Amino acid sequence: MLITRAQAVNQIRKSRGGFFSVSFLKKDKSFRTMLARLGVRKGTKGGQSTVADHPQYLTVWDVHKRSFRNVNVDTILLLRVNGVDYTVTR
Repeated sequence: MLITRAQAVNQIRKSRGGFFSVSFLKKDKSFRTMLARLGVRKGTKGGQSTVADHPQYLTVWDVHKRSFRNVNVDTILLLRVNGVDYTVTR
C-alpha cells in the first residue's frame, strides 16, 4: 500500500506503543531496518530529548538495540504496522 510520509507518521502514532518495523536511510546514507515502538518510559532518567525542537525526527525505542533512536521522517521508505506493509512516497 502506498502512503505519504505524513500518513506514515500518523500510522506509527496510531500504533499506541505497539511494535512496528521501519526502514529508512540513515544520515550516512546507509539503509537501516528497525523493530521499534513508541511510548517507552521505563529506564528513563529524566534526560532531555536532543531533537525535541526538530519535528522531522521521531524518537523511538529500538527493540534489538534496547535503547532510544531517532528516525528522520523524511527518509522513511518502508513501514509495517499491525501486519500491514506500506511503501512511503515522497
